[in-house]
Parts: sequence; C-alpha cells; structure tokens
Amino acid sequence: MKKQLLSLFVATALFYNTKAQVIFSQNFNDQTLESVVGTPPNAQQFDGLGSASSGTNTATVSIENDKLKIYRTESGSSKGIAYVARTTDLVPPTQFFKIEFKLDVSASTAPNTGKEGAVQLLFGNSFTNNSANNTGDAILNGMIGINTVVGSGFKIRDITGAKNFGTIFTGEQPVTIFYNATSADQTYMRLDNAESATIGAGTWTAWVGTTQVLFTEGGVDMPNRAVKNPEVNINNFKIYNAQGVDATFLFDDFTITSLALTTTPVSLKFFDGKWEENFVRLNWQTVSEQNNSHFEILRSANGKDFTLCGAISGHGNTQTIHNYSFIDHKGLNNSNYYYILRQVDLDGKSTDYAPIFVEGRFSYQKSFSVNADKDWIAIIVNTEDSHTATLHILDIQGRETTKHTLHLESGINRFRFSSGLIPAGVYIGVLTDATRTRRVKFTLQ
Repeated sequence: MKKQLLSLFVATALFYNTKAQVIFSQNFNDQTLESVVGTPPNAQQFDGLGSASSGTNTATVSIENDKLKIYRTESGSSKGIAYVARTTDLVPPTQFFKIEFKLDVSASTAPNTGKEGAVQLLFGNSFTNNSANNTGDAILNGMIGINTVVGSGFKIRDITGAKNFGTIFTGEQPVTIFYNATSADQTYMRLDNAESATIGAGTWTAWVGTTQVLFTEGGVDMPNRAVKNPEVNINNFKIYNAQGVDATFLFDDFTITSLALTTTPVSLKFFDGKWEENFVRLNWQTVSEQNNSHFEILRSANGKDFTLCGAISGHGNTQTIHNYSFIDHKGLNNSNYYYILRQVDLDGKSTDYAPIFVEGRFSYQKSFSVNADKDWIAIIVNTEDSHTATLHILDIQGRETTKHTLHLESGINRFRFSSGLIPAGVYIGVLTDATRTRRVKFTLQ
C-alpha cells in the first residue's frame, strides 16, 4: 500500500502545478545566438531561431545590446519569416501561467492592423522548430498579436477575436500576460493595485506596465479574451513574425512562470488504499467542502485507462472534517491497481486528483527500485532467475526519455546510468521481461 499526498504530484493531464514556479527565463545578456539555443535546451534556452523565405528574405533575428532583435524591411511571408521557437516541452507543463517581457517597437513606415498581428505569440504543443506558423487546431491553444504603428510604438491585438486595443505604447515597456488554459476560473494579482482578480477559464488578459489591456465589446470593456482551442494542452511556445514594414522589435527579459491554481472546491488531506482480504479499501479525508455533490472512484490496471467503479455522496458545504471509505470488490485479488478520486460539484463540474498506486500483497513490485540524482540513475532488481529485461524511463506524460537492456542474474542486480541531459522532474521506471512488467515512480533532482 502506498499513501501519496496530493501535494507531491506534479502537473499531469489530471492535476497541474499547485505553486508558482519559473519554467523559462532568458535575458539575452550573452550577446550570441548560440548561447540562447540548446539541444536539448535547458530552462533558459530555445530549440531554435532564425528566418526563412520562399523569395527574397528581408527578415532577420539577432541579439544586439543584450536584446533579441527581430527586424524586417518588407511585409508578407514571401519576404521572410522570423521565428524563435521552444519546441521541447516546458517542465513542468502548465495550463495557468504568466508571460513577462520588455518590448520596444520602432521604425515602422506603415501600421499593421491585420488580423494576424505583426508579431504573434503562439502557445500549444507539438510545435515545429522552423518557420511554420503552427496555427493548426490540433496543436494551437491560443495566439496573441503585437501590431505596429507609424513611427514608434505598438498595440496589443486579440487575434482570435480580431480586436485591437486602441492605446499605443511607446518606448521600452514591460508586458505581462496572464494565460488561463484550464477549465476553471483562476485568480491572479492585478498590476495596478495588487488586488485579486479573476481570469475566466480558457482566456488571457494582458497588461502593459500597470495599464490593463481592455477590448470593447458592445460598449463594454472586456479584459479577458478567449483562447482559440481551449482543449489543446500547452507545452511549447513560439515568437513568429511574417508581417510589418520596416519594423524593429526588441525583446528583453523573457520569462514564463507557472502560477498556483485557485483552491479546489474540496480541501483533501489524504487519499490512500490497500488490499484487505479479497477487496481494496480506499480511504480519504476532507477538511472542508464547497458545493460538493459526490465523489467518483476510477480504477486502472495500467495507470492510463480508467473505468468508473463506484461513487459516494459528498457533504455539500461544510467546514468540518469528514472521513470517507470505499470498498472495491471488483478488482482481481492481489493485483496492482491505480485509483483516481474524482470530486463532482453540484453544478456538474469535476476535479480529478492524481492516481494513487495500490500494490498487490504478493506483487513483484518490491523487487524493483529506482533512485536518482542530478548525475546518476541507480537501479536495483531482485530476480529469481537469469534473464534479459528492458528498462524504459518515461516522463510523467508517458514519453520515453531513455531505454536500456539489462542482463539479469539470479539474486540482486545493481545498475547505474548517467542521467545525462534528462531534465529534473518526476519519472516512471518500467521494467519488462517475457513474463511481467514492473513500474515505479521516482524523482530526478
């Protein structure tokens, strides 16, 4: 039996980061393009940047005076596309975050008021490290535009809603964008008075200095703008430029911070489970509940495919501690299972709490362990006979980061591998041979 407190889980498809954390930061102080690009990149680097064209290329990307410079002399993608791309997944992945950068736009001989925006900030996943605009519905969550004006200055544009913010900002300005791609409203601190404000599910809001960008709809100022495809997860971003005439864009101090999610309707102290006789007993405790209709319990043998196996009524609104217990008779005796606890509001909205692992009483799980630090991954395997097995190291989203063939002898086997360029985070070690598969979760510091 394993008890796993919810605070230990890091950003999966079911449960996202619960504290603020800088996940990308670049100040362009090293003066070279090579210094801001890595293969694979670290938390301060992009995967690539550059420009391309089907005709005469008038777009360039460079680093000058400790700033990222995007410059073009003619408008249109056939005259050149400049791009800066982060296509390696951000760690940890996040759906509620803050983008901050300094921006100065100058030397434009004509305004750009088109639907695309002179510079586009794109957010989504499976982006490509090239001049493609990556705006397909399957990979793009949302896009924000920066438009030029005659002379110096810029405007913020809602590309999806085809709206420009009327105010022109001149000189170098700090730009902050709060981006909520979750399915629930979140809160953040306003930049003009440090008070809490709400940002709706699937929306973004922008600030330039302490001025909030407001778009007028039907005579009403609307700060929150809808993303394009809210169902698309965000792991990548791209700065993309194919429009604007004689415009120079200077970016500095570009940072992305994963933000803490708003408190869920239920404050859950713990959720655990264990085998008893021929059934699994699951226990959890709530400290408080708000609009809580009921809990649903979902079970999986592989940690990926979950099915509903029961439900228990909640206590609506309460500030009193409540203990819950659910007995699952339908599992195969002594097998390993994963369980998700789903909390459902009175209005039908739900929150999934990341899986706990319930170990079968006669499982082989104890014969396989993984420990890691920033330099090494150490493996211990205890086996009854000599055979060959394969070790897969998967990230929390199930993607393979490395694989090793292990030649096992009867008894205790110890292996050590360099963690190499694998970024810090939560991983799953999977050991497979001809008869069984064993999994264990571990953290790489």
